[in-house]
Amino acid sequence: MFASGLVAQEAAKHMRKGAFFLDLNSASPATKQQAATAVDAAGAHCVEAVNTIREAGFAPCMAEASAD
Repeated sequence: MFASGLVAQEAAKHMRKGAFFLDLNSASPATKQQAATAVDAAGAHCVEAVNTIREAGFAPCMAEASAD
């Protein structure tokens, strides 16, 4: 597993039920799924996001999560 998945697994050990884990890493779909699985198992919510910088001083963020 790559670093982003390991970070999610370690963070999940310390997360409270209902907490949110915001994943801004660039990783493979398999790594993203492993991270989400670890966070979900802790009773937390995994939100995948990406910054889409369009102009200086403004950084919108697109995010997605499961319907749970």
